[in-house]
Amino acid sequence: MSVEEEIEQTRTKEDRERRENALAEREKRVHEEKRRQQGALRYSKGMLREGEEEIERAMRVGKEGLKSYLEVGRDQGTEPSANLEGNRKEPSNIES
Repeated sequence: MSVEEEIEQTRTKEDRERRENALAEREKRVHEEKRRQQGALRYSKGMLREGEEEIERAMRVGKEGLKSYLEVGRDQGTEPSANLEGNRKEPSNIES
């Protein structure tokens, strides 16, 4: 083999190794990005689930609270709107 052929062969081998290393690095970055996105997705889904549960609890308490409020008004023989008028408080003037 001539010197020129050896140089060409060495150059070809180095180019192939460089491309393989670049591909491996790219695959590694893609894998890391995918892992990061999956973590963000899990976090977001958890936050969404917590928000939905909080809304559900608020609706349940709100509905039960409203029912008990209406029952109290009925038991006292007054309209629920009359209870609202009686429960209003005038804002107090705070002097500095």
